[in-house]
Amino acid sequence: MAITTTDFNQPGPKIALAWSKNPLKQRETVFFSSSNRYDIVVAGGYDRPESEYLDDCEIYNTVTRVWREGPNLPQPLSFMSSVQYEDTFLLVGGQNLDQKFDTIYQYDQTSETWIIREERLSAPKSVMGAVLAGPPAAECG
Repeated sequence: MAITTTDFNQPGPKIALAWSKNPLKQRETVFFSSSNRYDIVVAGGYDRPESEYLDDCEIYNTVTRVWREGPNLPQPLSFMSSVQYEDTFLLVGGQNLDQKFDTIYQYDQTSETWIIREERLSAPKSVMGAVLAGPPAAECG
C-alpha cells in the first residue's frame, strides 16, 4: 500500500491510499497488518490454496515502495488481533489449525524480532478485537 497526498481539487491536502501487489506471499484470508512511521508489517495469515497457516513476516517500506522479508513469528498464526503499543505493536491471540492461543507477541523494530510477553489473555481467543486499556492490552470478544 502506498500513501500519497493530493488535494482532490479542494483546499488542504487529503490522504489517498493505493494498494500495490505484494510479490512475496499471497495471503487469502485474515492476517495482521500494522505500520510504524514508514513500514507496514504483515505477519502470519492463512494460505488457502496450500491449506497452510503461515509464520512468515513481510515488511513494506512506504518510502521506497519495496517489500522485504521480516522475522518469522515463533509459530504459524492467523486470525489474531493487533494493537499499537508505545513505539511498536502487539499481536494478540490467534489460531492455527484447531488450536487458539492466549499469547501476546511484541514486535521489536530495532532488532526486528518478536518478543513473547509474560502477560496472557484471559483465555485462548481468535477473531477478536484488542484495545490498549492498560499494560499491555485489553481483549474484546
